Amino acid sequence: MKKMIKTIVMCSALAATLSACSEAPKKEKVLVEINNSKSADELTEAGEQLVAPYTLNLAYRAFEMALEKNPQDMKAKFYQKFLKRFMVLRGFGTNVKPFVQKVGDIQQYEQQMKGLPSYPMKKFLMTPEKSAPIQSESGVQKTLIEYRKALVEFRQFIAENPELTLDLKMNPYVFQAQINDRLEQNCVIIENGENSRYECDLDQASTVRVNIADLMVLKQEAAAEILYVTIYTSYNMDGFTEYTKEIEGKALTQQQITEGLLSKINLNVLDKDGLKSIKSIATDMLVAVKWVQKYSDKLCNQNRKNHLIENGGAFCFTADVEFQKSMTQAEQVINGAITVDLGNGTTTSVNALALFNNPVASLKELAPATWSADGQKIESFRDKTMGGILVNGDADQVLKTK
Repeated sequence: MKKMIKTIVMCSALAATLSACSEAPKKEKVLVEINNSKSADELTEAGEQLVAPYTLNLAYRAFEMALEKNPQDMKAKFYQKFLKRFMVLRGFGTNVKPFVQKVGDIQQYEQQMKGLPSYPMKKFLMTPEKSAPIQSESGVQKTLIEYRKALVEFRQFIAENPELTLDLKMNPYVFQAQINDRLEQNCVIIENGENSRYECDLDQASTVRVNIADLMVLKQEAAAEILYVTIYTSYNMDGFTEYTKEIEGKALTQQQITEGLLSKINLNVLDKDGLKSIKSIATDMLVAVKWVQKYSDKLCNQNRKNHLIENGGAFCFTADVEFQKSMTQAEQVINGAITVDLGNGTTTSVNALALFNNPVASLKELAPATWSADGQKIESFRDKTMGGILVNGDADQVLKTK
């Protein structure tokens, strides 16, 4: 959690993520207009040219305007749903300052923000629509919850349009390196005696085709993001950063550390909906694996030139006996309790998703009840089912088998 918060607080998660995907734009004057005099198609085209690390917010606005004129513009809708996750960061750079001042180095933070290039994205990150100061960990978590909700919307859009095919255009001023890498496969030699020539289709090189296979990958990547974010947002972590600073360097027993956590950190459930969504996401991921398995032979050898996922090998795998066994086990885990062998002829019944399907009101309910005399080993738990995970209520017995 500390690492996650530090990453978000001390740098712009948006800038960091997208800058890794492309180079900073060259200082060339390029005019891209977005206004109500433009048609829906023109606004969508303008939005595509603004899909770059420093102008994502302008691109998002262009797609929203396009959809106001034509709600059925599927390319605009795709981009709008894809970019929405980043829009929750509007003003985050300013809103988070009280929390940074409380637990971090505000001078270092302000220097880093000052050092960001003066592109529209900087204004977007530093200018909130309304003042909403973030005072604690839960404030950061709530921002991430909105990010998760936007990912859910994107996945829902793909679920509703699984066979959508789109040709997306990369901005040549921003994605020049990527276009150059693709240029060779879009060039041909035209033999005509002394007039032979070498022709390259720049338009094709800058076009990214998205179809059902690419959408499936995007959907599962979004699912992975949701799983990751949910880990950090499920339970209220107010007090965590201050507590970790307080005990840093101190020689404490496991019991002392745990009791400090329980007394100084909130730990109440914060994002129950996020937790409850995990089962459906896990089920969907299994469906995706089965889909790839079904069409593997076709996709594996397919010429995916200019597609988002160009390497057909990404869809190649062998569904051997061990794979089928793993799939069966995964389905059993998702759908209910399974029997787990603990050794020495002992078994227990485990419902791995119990805490997701029925979240506890507070993680404190799962805390140890008693400790060994030296305070280093747990001897028993308060909740013998550990939130329903151990169906037989044998948490203490399971503990003793370790």
